[in-house]
Order: sequence, then structure tokens, then C-alpha cells
Amino acid sequence: MISSVSETRSDCGCGPVPNYPGEECCDCRPKVALTSEEEAILKKLRSLKTQARSLISKLKDIEDHRFDKMESESVSMEGDWLKISNELDSLRNMWGEWEKRLDDAMEQKWIMLGHREPKI
Repeated sequence: MISSVSETRSDCGCGPVPNYPGEECCDCRPKVALTSEEEAILKKLRSLKTQARSLISKLKDIEDHRFDKMESESVSMEGDWLKISNELDSLRNMWGEWEKRLDDAMEQKWIMLGHREPKI
């Protein structure tokens, strides 16, 4: 099912919307329509990005304090750095898989709408 992100108001004419100065007319503004599958995939991609940002922040903290610690703590931090780095690589792989799913979902939508021919 396709859901429309913006509502259309035919009473606003073809100029700026009086209630919202500076915005385009609802009829002239580009419409963005996503399928429920696309919305779910984008939600997952946003979640992965949030996780990645958190891991990157942790890596930066470790790198900032890497040489401030004693040797035994430094070895522990090195292990943490490797663990977090591996988690980040895993998230990158997951991101690639979800991007492929998004591309496939978008292709399906274009086929459903008649803009593309189905692949045989």
C-alpha cells in the first residue's frame, strides 16, 4: 500500500499557503509516497545509523584516552577497540543488505505503478 506524506489542499490556490508563509502551495509541492515496506526499511536504516554513531563515539573516546592509561589498561582498551570496530563492520554489512532491500522495494513500487517493466 502506498501512503502519501503530504496532504493536498485545493482551496489554497497556486501560490504560497496563507497560513504558512514561505511554504509552497500543497498542490505544487512535490509529493513523497512510500510503501509500508519502504517505510519499515528506512526505519531500520535509521536505527543502524544511530547504533553506528554510538559506536563511532565510543571509538573516538578510546582513541582519545589510549595513551593516557597504564600498559595493562591500554591492552584492555585495545581489546575494546577491536570489539567495537568489529561491531561497526557488522553494522556496515547490515547497512549494505538493507540498502539492497530498499532498492528492491523501490523497484517493485516502480513496476507496480507502471513506470518500469518487470524483470523476466
